Amino acid sequence: ISNRCVTAIAGPDTVSFLSALTGETEDVFASGASRSVVWCDLDGFARGAGNVAMRGQDNAILIAQTSDRTWFQDLASAFEVELSQSGAAGLRLAGPKTGQVLQACSAVPGSPCEMVFPGLGSALAIPVKPDAIDLWVEPDNAHALAWTLDRAGALPAGMTALNAW
Repeated sequence: ISNRCVTAIAGPDTVSFLSALTGETEDVFASGASRSVVWCDLDGFARGAGNVAMRGQDNAILIAQTSDRTWFQDLASAFEVELSQSGAAGLRLAGPKTGQVLQACSAVPGSPCEMVFPGLGSALAIPVKPDAIDLWVEPDNAHALAWTLDRAGALPAGMTALNAW
């Protein structure tokens, strides 16, 4: 279970803000898309990295290890966007049985970039590669997500995951 900072970005300039933040072209931030991003300081040095999930053209979620709140706020002042931050906990579900585990949980796609788990509610769902998805919930729901996936047949893999488990 990993702790991360979630920055919600909302407003008509969401795509332009993300483009300026990451140096990516606006077309890579299509509604429903998710991707890994890096942002740089004014000298061009990498400052942070995370994942962006586009819930719509005017609504995105940026998940990163550190908040970088001041940097984001300074850049956001030039755009018509609102930023809000909160914590999140997540798990990566990966492997050839990913689909089977989600089906055993009775998880169904919700709004863009979300999966809905009966009894748990919605989780931010970011596909990171074929047969792998990152699932993010509020920290209070982290153990419930882990137990739900465990009961559906998911097992921890790797020394770090086993230690955390």
